[in-house]
Amino acid sequence: MPFKNYFDRKSIQASIGLLTRHPTFLATYSNISEIFEYLVVRLDTDERAKLLDDLQQCGSASDDARRDLQDCLLGGGHLRHSGAIFIQATCKGSALALAATLEKLCDSIPEGESSHYEGLLADAVATLHLTGKEAELITLIFMRSQQLGVFEVAFGAAAIWDLKHFENYLPGLVDVSRADARRMLRPTAPLLRMGLVVKEDVNSILTLHEDFEAFLNGVSESESFLSAMFEVLPPAGARNRPVNVSDNQWDLMVRLLSGAAKANLLLYGSPGTGKTSLARSLAAEVGASVVSIKSDSGADGSDRVKNLQCALRIVETSDSPMIILVDEADKLLCTRKSWILHGDKSDKGWLNKTLERSTARVIWITNEVRGIESSTMRRFAFSLEFKDHTARQRRSIWASVLKAVPEANDFVDQESVMQFTRRFHLQPGHIADSVRQVALLNLPAEKSREALELCLTSHHERLHGEPEAKSAGGSGDAPVVALDGLNADQDLNEILATLRDFDGYLTSGGKDRGVRNLNLLLSGPPGTGKTEFARYVANFLQKDLTAKTGADFMSKWVGETEKNIARAFAEAEEDQSILFIDEADSL
Repeated sequence: MPFKNYFDRKSIQASIGLLTRHPTFLATYSNISEIFEYLVVRLDTDERAKLLDDLQQCGSASDDARRDLQDCLLGGGHLRHSGAIFIQATCKGSALALAATLEKLCDSIPEGESSHYEGLLADAVATLHLTGKEAELITLIFMRSQQLGVFEVAFGAAAIWDLKHFENYLPGLVDVSRADARRMLRPTAPLLRMGLVVKEDVNSILTLHEDFEAFLNGVSESESFLSAMFEVLPPAGARNRPVNVSDNQWDLMVRLLSGAAKANLLLYGSPGTGKTSLARSLAAEVGASVVSIKSDSGADGSDRVKNLQCALRIVETSDSPMIILVDEADKLLCTRKSWILHGDKSDKGWLNKTLERSTARVIWITNEVRGIESSTMRRFAFSLEFKDHTARQRRSIWASVLKAVPEANDFVDQESVMQFTRRFHLQPGHIADSVRQVALLNLPAEKSREALELCLTSHHERLHGEPEAKSAGGSGDAPVVALDGLNADQDLNEILATLRDFDGYLTSGGKDRGVRNLNLLLSGPPGTGKTEFARYVANFLQKDLTAKTGADFMSKWVGETEKNIARAFAEAEEDQSILFIDEADSL
């Protein structure tokens, strides 16, 4: 069939080049035995007789050698020792005779139509802008791996594939100079740098990246090299700006990604706060495809580094607008502590060089920046921290979702929104997908609400490791006890009146006149109603209650506890909520 014919011809042509340029290949008995075994079963009687005559013209053969050659070529047996010794002694002439026989065999094989493999390889070559010699090297390694053509017997397990020797033999297999062969096989060469050709060490055999080999084999899910190697999202319609990103921040990032110059953006912060959603929204806004770097399974991240190098080459030479998305980039970026935490030997050299020299537009996403070197941080055009959504932002997300899915208003009322806002800290995509899926079920209102609650619970537990957010309640939650059921040493009604007056003072712009907050200390034995009073205050003032404990602030990192405390106060101020710190004595 054409596919087989293609590889038969390609492998024979490579074998001819090897024999004519490196006749010393025949110095090894196993190599001689394998190539004779290949020819004996493919040549007819006249062709074998002609080869025998040509070989005998190469030198004076002993009776034993002549008999061994006749038994092998005319009798169809294996080439024995004396015959192999003769081939070794006359390797130059014998190599030419074998090459001439292979050339005739090649001419007898129909070329057929262009194989499926050629089309797949051509797509990879065009996408990566590879040279013809690099394409030939890929085909050689592919044929050796798949044991196709002559490589099935003659060269499949030959020592030439050991990397220590392959550099010497490559000029024979592919028509390149020895200097070009060295350049093609060094670690910084394109094929090895991008991870398409893989070597474990100097003694290993060259192989192809498993995804690349699957693509060339035609068993990949995609017949596009780009889609086979990366997760690619085509340009989509413009999305709404996330609620936790200001207009100025959004406009700046869109301008950076729309410009002709390179741009490296860093999005960092807590998991589940919408970093990936923002990256895809930005790409949609500028009309660019997203090329997502796959998560790395290797301990040292080397596979992902090579995957990134491959993506950079594609994006930098593409005529279509593309943005690279490096999600979960903690191990790549946090070089300061990579060895301590991951046993990773990565350093900042390659990273800073990539950020400095690449002309691509790249969005990097990480959960923290503590381990990123300052020399790396300064190379990002813009960085944005993502904090947990405030209650107000989560309500805004719910309002947007219910507006987009109006039928959901039949089973999600305002009271449900208030409860879901406090209990589930989720990304907009999680909320929208859950609401849409439940709405399609066409269940009764109560059943729909129960189904939605189950979906939200599962999402929250997967993101945060617990079924719902810890909360002391807030506006919309009725206090468990009445005010007169609390035994306090102060008049609680007077305290409430003072709090109401102060809230009015802040609402009228009082914080701009100097006084910005009011602190209330609740003390006493456990179970005496301190938390209940905090809930009562929130309901009384119709404010959200942001509940924290000492454990929420504590960190093993120096200075991080103080930052967590300051962050909690800033978020409560932004959300105009009441900050309730339970078990504050642990701080």
